[in-house]
Order: sequence, then C-alpha cells, then structure tokens
Amino acid sequence: MASIKTEISDALYGYLLTVGVREDEAMRALREETQNLPNGHWATTPEQAAFLQLLVRLISAQRILDVGTFTGYSAIAMALAMPEDGQLITCDVAAGWSEMGVHYWRQAGVEGRIDRRIGRAEETLTALIKAGDARSFDMIFIDANRAEYLTYLELSAVLLRPGGLLIADNVLRRGKVLDAADSSPETEAVRKFNHSMHDDMRFHICMLPVADGMTLAIKQ
Repeated sequence: MASIKTEISDALYGYLLTVGVREDEAMRALREETQNLPNGHWATTPEQAAFLQLLVRLISAQRILDVGTFTGYSAIAMALAMPEDGQLITCDVAAGWSEMGVHYWRQAGVEGRIDRRIGRAEETLTALIKAGDARSFDMIFIDANRAEYLTYLELSAVLLRPGGLLIADNVLRRGKVLDAADSSPETEAVRKFNHSMHDDMRFHICMLPVADGMTLAIKQ
C-alpha cells in the first residue's frame, strides 16, 4: 500500500504558516522586505527557517556556517536559535543584498553572533580551513551558487565536526533534476551533488521535500 502524500494547496500552506511556524518580528520584517525584491524567491521560506531553528536547538549548535547570505533571513533565524556566545559565519559573494539584513540582525539582538564574510564561498571556506577551523563547525547550511555544490560539499566535510550536521537547500531544482533537456551547469551540478551524497559513506543522509528540497546529512 502506498503511503499517503498530502498535496499542499495555497490554502493549506497558509494554514501551515499560521499554526506551524513561529516567526520573530525582525525575521518577519526582513522576510517581507525581501519578498519585494525581484529575486525575493531566493530567500529561505518561513517553514525552512523554523526547521533550521529546530535543528540548531536539537544539536545545541555553537558554531554554524551559512554558505549563501542573500538578505540574511536564514542567518537571523539560526542566530536567534543559538546561545548568546554562539558564532555564525555567513558568506556571500557580494555585500549588496546582505546589507539589508544587518539592520534586522541588530533589531533582533543577534548582530554580535553573526560574522559576515564577503567573497566567493569557496575562498571563504578554504580560508577557514587554513586558519585551523577544520572539524570545528556543528552545522553548515549550503544555499549558494548551485554550480559549486560539490566544491562546497568537500570543503564542508573538512570543516564539519564528527556528528555535525550538513544541510543543502534546493536539491530538487523545482523538478529540473528530472528534466533530461536541462543541461545547465546549475542543474547538472545539483544532480551530481545528489548522487554524490547518496554514495558518500562519510554521511548519514535524508532528502526531504521541504520547499525546493533539502538534504540533511550527519557526518560520521
């Protein structure tokens, strides 16, 4: 017998957000401002943010690496769930979009927990390894340039502590992973990432159909 799969209508999704998600006021304000941007759909969704917060609390994460800042919604969500002495390093290729988040980080009282690094994520992660931060992160959230997902995976595997949690967003590419006609670098890279994660015995994995797909992986 097939398991039951609930189709999420707009009305049901609204219900989910009403009774299933708690959102800090600064988070909500940042999300609403982000939604007004032409590329506002890049942002983490409210239910993803709540899920990330739950995971942060579940593993008592003290050090988090946020690969891909955009306007800083995922960063503020995770920082709010961390202890006051926690550290979240968030990185993005340019400062522009993330400037929006700084005001809201300050409003939420978590600006001191967030270390914003500007530059290519590969370079930031490599610099962290060279600085002696290997095996020091409790949690890493990957939501940046899809074409570089395999690179982020290998660097994250070095930076993540044993028992640490890796989360990768957008692993379903709105169904493009099944579209044989889509050979874009981003889709091809995500396909390779998904197969690589499946075969990578360094991690225990689970892919979930949350938003555009999220893979959770615990480093052995």
